[in-house]
Amino acid sequence: MKATLSKLVLMLVTPALERDLNAHSSSNNAKKIFRAIAITLKSSLSYIWDILSTSLSNDPRIWQRRDRFGRVYWQVYDPIRDRTIRFNSEEEVRYWLDRRFYTY
Repeated sequence: MKATLSKLVLMLVTPALERDLNAHSSSNNAKKIFRAIAITLKSSLSYIWDILSTSLSNDPRIWQRRDRFGRVYWQVYDPIRDRTIRFNSEEEVRYWLDRRFYTY
């Protein structure tokens, strides 16, 4: 959905900006500036969407990580309780998710 929102905004904004740019300047530098603005706009919208979608969601966020010895572990952030939990296996994460569902 994040990519869809960014693409939609760029589809709406880009043609108008490009028409204005072409009407006022045929310079290559102006086109480079336009592309830089479009890329910045896209990444900014993507960043804002990430913040909004994650802050409004009560779904846990899960990462697979490695410790300094190269061992894999799982880190889970629970936004309902505002805490981070570390698990040693995917099975432990699944068990916690099942219990969390029935706890709330």
